[in-house]
Amino acid sequence: MITQPIPSDKIPEILRLFGKHCIFYELHSTRGRCILGSKSAYETYFIKEMVPALLMEDKNFSLTQQKFDTMIERIHFYDHGAVLLYENPEIIQIVSYSYDTWKLNHLKSELKLHFPQLKDSSESIYHIKITSTKPDNI
Repeated sequence: MITQPIPSDKIPEILRLFGKHCIFYELHSTRGRCILGSKSAYETYFIKEMVPALLMEDKNFSLTQQKFDTMIERIHFYDHGAVLLYENPEIIQIVSYSYDTWKLNHLKSELKLHFPQLKDSSESIYHIKITSTKPDNI
């Protein structure tokens, strides 16, 4: 099954659901990894949500400061959603990590209810990876 871009007119609605459940997200576009928010907000999410989730998945997870700095340098940060969507017309996936599986499960359920053509292709209870496989039917 080929992954299609998520229809851009649905992105704001999808992101509102992430916000409703207080779940930080990353947008992966044809330009790369994009964050709606500041670098410091992302770093806080990374340390307080992503790293604990990754450690729950793999007790041997580690990341050097150098690798972290390199990763941060490659991220595109945006202050406004309209600019992000204008510059990144093809959002391929929306990703988040959290050790709070209750929050993630509720988000997954609500996304499935409102956007049945979206797919969660993550393989972990600590991770969500939203993609679209049928953009015409969303």
